[in-house]
Amino acid sequence: MRIQIVSDLHLEVREKTTFETFLEDKLTDTLALLGDICPMGHPNLRKFLEWCSEHWKTVLYVPGKSECFSEPFTTVEASIARLRSICAPYPNIHVLYRDAFYSEDGFLVLGCSFWSFSPKAEKFIRKLHREDLEWIKKMTQEYNNKCLVLTHFGPVEWVQHEYGPENPAAASIFTETELLLREPIVVWAFGHCHSYIEYSKTWSVAGGIPQAVLLVCNGMGPPRGPLSRPPLEDFRRDAVLRIEGRAN
Repeated sequence: MRIQIVSDLHLEVREKTTFETFLEDKLTDTLALLGDICPMGHPNLRKFLEWCSEHWKTVLYVPGKSECFSEPFTTVEASIARLRSICAPYPNIHVLYRDAFYSEDGFLVLGCSFWSFSPKAEKFIRKLHREDLEWIKKMTQEYNNKCLVLTHFGPVEWVQHEYGPENPAAASIFTETELLLREPIVVWAFGHCHSYIEYSKTWSVAGGIPQAVLLVCNGMGPPRGPLSRPPLEDFRRDAVLRIEGRAN
């Protein structure tokens, strides 16, 4: 399986955007948009979705904060319904919000926002995270083949900040979340963090045989403001995940 990933494009602050400048097409059949692409009321979103629909066979769209809290905001559920409606004219674009998708070669792809599990997060955000966590647990509990998880927020503490990742060795361990990082999951791709991250989380099966889950992020970040970085400093136009073999 091959899938291209990107997140945190923040198209609302890119006034004159040629999408090819930050996203190379024709590399894969499948593109994953991992949140904070653009608020739903901004015209750049529809232009971008149309372009993606024309250049990729399949587009998987996991909503982030920019989508879920677009004005006028009422509830997250209403925002998801609105996003599905915006994407409806493009039959090859699939919104994944606690949704499963099967690739042509049989891999299970699970998509949800996952939200922040930080104690500083608002109570309703932590509730949404808990619901996403339980959903992933349920979906993977009896699945024995390779699985790819797509989220906006990452599954470990050291990728919870937009500014960039922290040192994995110095981060606290959220046991319940990290327990997800094992089979059948082989790759967990996420956004929110404005950086390119590629990290193997290791664990051992019976007998001490080491296994690993690849954690990967390709977040661009806005071109200006307090969360900005030098343009394309560690962002990749061509970030493609390759999962070896077939799911079954």
